[in-house]
Amino acid sequence: IGDINKNMGNLDDALNFYQDAFKFAQQCGAGPLVLGEICLAISSCQQDKGDLDEALISAKRARSFLESNSSGSPSNPKEYSNVNAKTETVINHFSTLNEALERSYTVIAELAQKIYEDVKENSTTVLSEDIQLHLNLAVECYERLFDGIRQKPEIEGSKLLAVLKRIIGLKIRLARPSQKILLNAIKSRKINASQSFVSECIMRIVASPSASIYMDRN
Repeated sequence: IGDINKNMGNLDDALNFYQDAFKFAQQCGAGPLVLGEICLAISSCQQDKGDLDEALISAKRARSFLESNSSGSPSNPKEYSNVNAKTETVINHFSTLNEALERSYTVIAELAQKIYEDVKENSTTVLSEDIQLHLNLAVECYERLFDGIRQKPEIEGSKLLAVLKRIIGLKIRLARPSQKILLNAIKSRKINASQSFVSECIMRIVASPSASIYMDRN
């Protein structure tokens, strides 16, 4: 019912139903995956309303639920205690824990950037503490996405590169003014790196303990 109202544009009604669903799920003893999914739905609805700060809080709450059960096998509804048959049927339609975690990281990262996307910056801009906190949160979430992708048996190269580009963009944005001036000077020289050099850099990043360590060193 919450989804139907959201699709119809009745966002306040949708939020009420999502919140009722969350309370009901808790009363039924539903597991972290269900609670995380509902929190993500609430976050999406709040974002549609333009309440970005509230949406970020809900997305972070979803992440907390999902990470709390990351060692289990949430795709199996029988693992949840005190859940009635109807709730188990609903669980079967939810994504696996890894998929839900990936979405929560993506939503948090995008919201953390969107809250301050209207801030005008140049090479001499010193970012406020709040902006840095939000951008570092986005970096952290993209790094978790990056780690999740590279740990899969079959690495999705295009997906890995897409996340890596976002991390690089954020790290450049978080650079100190002196670093940004140097980067702009290099960019103005229009130096083109060879494909082999780019490939080597990417491989070194993938092999590092985290995506940012090699970038920070450079």
